Amino acid sequence: MPGTAVLLQSSDKDLKSCTWTYRDKKTEKSGSKATLFLPSGEKYCGSWQHNKREGSGTVVYPSQDKYEGEWVNGKRHGIGALWLYDSDRYRIRYTGEWERDKFHGRGIYYDDAGNAYEGLWAKGVRKGRGQQAYLSEPGNSSDVYDGDWEVDNRSGAGTMRYANGDIFKGQWANDMKNGPGVYYYADGAVYEGLWQEDIAKCGCYRQATESEEQQPGALPALQLENAQLVLTDAGDNLPPVVYY
Repeated sequence: MPGTAVLLQSSDKDLKSCTWTYRDKKTEKSGSKATLFLPSGEKYCGSWQHNKREGSGTVVYPSQDKYEGEWVNGKRHGIGALWLYDSDRYRIRYTGEWERDKFHGRGIYYDDAGNAYEGLWAKGVRKGRGQQAYLSEPGNSSDVYDGDWEVDNRSGAGTMRYANGDIFKGQWANDMKNGPGVYYYADGAVYEGLWQEDIAKCGCYRQATESEEQQPGALPALQLENAQLVLTDAGDNLPPVVYY
């Protein structure tokens, strides 16, 4: 009967899948192994212990993303790197410490725009001291934040060095300037006051002191020693004008 045939085909397929999974679970995998193709679609090459990944090993996921590093009790744990497969090549997503399949400890993370964070992680989020670069456009300088983080947000004491030479040092909360801080302008002006949600609420302007003018990241004022001489030399070296 047609209905019976369909039922048998479906049962055979289910049986085959169940048998593969069953045998994989029952197979005692320990020690180093060549590349194994797993029922999940993953490919794993590395060490095993009691049927779980343990030690060093590399896994390639069905998406072709891959992880290279240490394992404990079947989870990414220790030092390792996560690579994303994009346009027929790999690019690094994260390299550093892991704990139970999450970023944990010290590591470097690269987002899709090319921005990099280097610092501390806790259970998969930025937490503790870290430095984040914000690239505005490819090939241009980056804004760089160096300071405290809480649950993926700038929070606590931190310094932001802007690509234009300005610098802010102060308190942050929820990824915004919040509390007392000092803003150093590249032109030598200084604003010291209180911020709330990235808005300066009260404070005063002044000129930078001699020590503040040496702030790293501020752009120095440029001045030609003899501007007229430079212009004269430039004019003498100009090519002759040809009229047609």
